Amino acid sequence: MKNWIILFCVFNTVSLSGQYLLPEKLKECKIGAFDLEADTILANYKTIDSLAYDIYHGLNIQYTNKLRGKIIIQVYVDTLGHSCCISIMNDCNIKSSKLGIVGSINSLDKWTIPKRFRKKSNVCALIRIKFNESDLVFERIGFNYYTKFKTLDKVTMKR
Repeated sequence: MKNWIILFCVFNTVSLSGQYLLPEKLKECKIGAFDLEADTILANYKTIDSLAYDIYHGLNIQYTNKLRGKIIIQVYVDTLGHSCCISIMNDCNIKSSKLGIVGSINSLDKWTIPKRFRKKSNVCALIRIKFNESDLVFERIGFNYYTKFKTLDKVTMKR
């Protein structure tokens, strides 16, 4: 019995820490079990163009012209369509807190979740944004342990 309790604690700890895929972990929202997008988009926003526009225009305008680099965002979307940023990998020249990326993501509430196996479930989406000199490359990416990151949809916007 003692071995079962130890085994349960180990697996429970692994599953809790496994929810955050990226190094900068945020604790601003309560999250439950979720499906991770791998080969297909599960959490739908109106269009990728409108998602890119809404995120970019939610950033702190003071820094957007100076911004260079890449950022990956793990977005938790609940069954009601509300989003919450739960982890980030920021390789940009400006800190995430100054950029306002968390507030921009958390204000998005137009997501739809399709029913899978006769019920809706929470979904985690990954978004990669590359800030270049003259444009912004916005990608929805899937992740699995075999292929790692895979582009599911992509749009390029002029600054």
